[in-house]
Amino acid sequence: LVGFDTELTYAKLRTACDLLRAGARLFATHPDLNCPTPDGPIPDTGSLLACIQTSTGIRPTDIAGKPNRWVIRLAQQHFGLRPSQMAMIGDNPDTDVRMALRFGLTSVWIAGNRRPRNKGVQADLAVSGIAELIQTPWFRRLTAQ
Repeated sequence: LVGFDTELTYAKLRTACDLLRAGARLFATHPDLNCPTPDGPIPDTGSLLACIQTSTGIRPTDIAGKPNRWVIRLAQQHFGLRPSQMAMIGDNPDTDVRMALRFGLTSVWIAGNRRPRNKGVQADLAVSGIAELIQTPWFRRLTAQ
């Protein structure tokens, strides 16, 4: 399982590639290439996945988290909600917002000071951060229910 790892080492990469070549299956938590931070973007799971795929030629069996629908179904079952009663709040328009739009959830993009690269993916709501989000009429209506 490939996921976000700020303590990645060459030994970890080599072990992962060796295991895959020996027949292990490849899964990833999500395909985001970069993770936004206050100091700028840093490599995220998708970058690590690309490295492993390039070395082994093996594609992931599945993406376990976003944008996979089973994450939505799990939340629906656990909380007893319909997609129209749910929201996806995330920092990546290409995965977080796209997933919300694809499965009928309200999409909230935490944009920071960035502009969307993909003009075809438009969030229902875009805010600079969580502090701004909790001040929106949408959030106030949601928490009043």
